[in-house]
Amino acid sequence: SDAAAAAGLVRYEVSNWARRGHHCRYNLGTWGQGEYLGFGLGAHDHRDGVRARNHRRLDRYEETVEEGRRPRLGSEELDAYGRDRERLMLGLRRVAGVSLGRAGAALIESPQGRRLVDAGVIDVVGDRLVVTEVMLTDEAVRAVLSVSLGDC
Repeated sequence: SDAAAAAGLVRYEVSNWARRGHHCRYNLGTWGQGEYLGFGLGAHDHRDGVRARNHRRLDRYEETVEEGRRPRLGSEELDAYGRDRERLMLGLRRVAGVSLGRAGAALIESPQGRRLVDAGVIDVVGDRLVVTEVMLTDEAVRAVLSVSLGDC
């Protein structure tokens, strides 16, 4: 990270650096629950609140395309709490963090969330939840996924 900073790069995601003003718009859109189309093996897309994924096996992918169908393996539509939990999980990838919302409040009040705050892995800064130990971002995301609506 010192070498990246010395080269004039800024960290805008937990694992990505760029020159000022040259952040990857695709990644930022993904982490912000934007809409995008996925093409190719195993590609995912998100449109109109529905997440879908393509076949990962080439033979299945080709077969469905040759039949004139989209090569979908499956799709899902999240409920309101699921979307909020996903918003939190994806937003934690950004250096700026993500607004708490219902899922963030549930995380902070949970035993897993309190443990991460006490360990200095995450912190509440104003109304935002921020990962402060970037190498432990996956641990914070797992904690988000472990908090269910019944925990609220």
